[in-house]
Amino acid sequence: GRRELRIDHPILNVRLFANRHFATAAGMISVAFFALFGFIFLITQFFQAVQGYGPLEAGLRTLPFAVVMAVFSPVAMALSHRFGPRPVAVVGALLMSGGFALVEISSRTSGYWELIIWSMSLMAMGLAFISGPCTQVIMDALTPAQAGAGSAVNDTTREIGGTLGVAVLGSVLTSVYTSGVGDRLAALELPQAVTGVAEESVMAGVEVARQAPAVVGTQLQVAVQE
Repeated sequence: GRRELRIDHPILNVRLFANRHFATAAGMISVAFFALFGFIFLITQFFQAVQGYGPLEAGLRTLPFAVVMAVFSPVAMALSHRFGPRPVAVVGALLMSGGFALVEISSRTSGYWELIIWSMSLMAMGLAFISGPCTQVIMDALTPAQAGAGSAVNDTTREIGGTLGVAVLGSVLTSVYTSGVGDRLAALELPQAVTGVAEESVMAGVEVARQAPAVVGTQLQVAVQE
């Protein structure tokens, strides 16, 4: 950061973040992608470990993100031009929050078509309402000479947000899973060798449950899925 401030032609002009509108819009995009990419990482494991889908089936069930965003991104920009980008982005944040609220009431038995697809659709619609209008705010806040740097920063904030979302929420998942499944497996009084492997990760737990005898395997599978 200090070097970028000293050189004449910085790769990342950190002075751009002194612009309140630029910084707020970039931050909002980062948070949105943090949440969405983290959720996608977690939901694919939910599809495979809990719903029992294969990798391809799990991937196909995340397609609503792309479809909904493709449909509502032009709508978001039309509304942004008419009402301004700020209220549209706020609506987007509320829609994403609604999608995550639906996830909070999900359980091991929640069906894809009954709940999950609706939560994903709300998130994707919310991201469409955030991404385009916030990009408009970023570009409008800059002079024509700063447009290239602003566009680069806009892309970078998305990538950083998405990368941190997978890293941070993935770590949280591992931590919460390890501590939670340990208590459940202890109640089953299984051999330490079995519980040790099952505690390593969600997918390791699923694989151990598949290889265990039927009665124990069912109990172990429920413990891992919960």
